[in-house]
Amino acid sequence: MAVSELLASLFDADALRRFLLSSAEYRGLALELPLPPASTVMLMFEAGEILRRHGLLNRALANHLIALFPGRQTDIRRSAQYW
Repeated sequence: MAVSELLASLFDADALRRFLLSSAEYRGLALELPLPPASTVMLMFEAGEILRRHGLLNRALANHLIALFPGRQTDIRRSAQYW
């Protein structure tokens, strides 16, 4: 599962922005996201690309997502294998 697909399965557009803003490590990334009326698909794709460009597609991100979505641990770990 691509990171954009994983993010889309975990968050809606507003929740993704809140997630990024809630963490000092990711806060600045929220400013790089496309603004509405960007589609959710575009937002999730760009979020994945921004995380990749900043070197933040890593174990720390996977662990953060698992802490927020423990029931999705298998999906998150499976996706993170490709980061």
